[in-house]
Amino acid sequence: MPDGPPPFKAAQAMDTLLQVLSEEPVPPRRLQPNVPADLETICLKCLHKEPGKRYASAAALAEDLERFGSGRPVRARPVGRLERGWRWCKRNPAISGLLAAVVLLLVSGTTVSAVFAVLAGQRAEQAELAKEGEKEKAAEAVREANRARTQETRANNNAREEAKQRKRAEDEETIAKGRLYASRLSLVQRYLFSALVAALST
Repeated sequence: MPDGPPPFKAAQAMDTLLQVLSEEPVPPRRLQPNVPADLETICLKCLHKEPGKRYASAAALAEDLERFGSGRPVRARPVGRLERGWRWCKRNPAISGLLAAVVLLLVSGTTVSAVFAVLAGQRAEQAELAKEGEKEKAAEAVREANRARTQETRANNNAREEAKQRKRAEDEETIAKGRLYASRLSLVQRYLFSALVAALST
């Protein structure tokens, strides 16, 4: 396997020391793609910034190298994306804080937009219900007006029919009175004629 560059390298020795203290090492597979993943895991564990996450002893390192050499799974845990992200945030607090603020603003904006959208939808629904209610009230008013006109027409028809019946009764009463008058007049005429005949015959 060809030699590659060291994990930390700067123009000045002091700059190299600062890199060791503050920066994460470049993963070996990024420099040499043919480096096995388990070997990269062992190397990165050796270079971990936190002592508690490095090998506890040279024997533990030797054991993991022996396991790698014999094709068995190594005991070192690969660094996941979440941990790499956390390390990056610790190294770049200003940028990570800015990104967190941007994400928070985006989430807040989305939440506020969603809330306003829901409220707008509710208001539109309420307006539609109110509109339907007004339409129903208008339709009921029209039906009530039609019923009132129907009742008025029926009442007018009843009044006209009553007037006709009253007129018919009055006409019949007039005719009856006329007949009674004629009958009485005829009786008077007969009586007078009889009296005249009787007077002439004496």
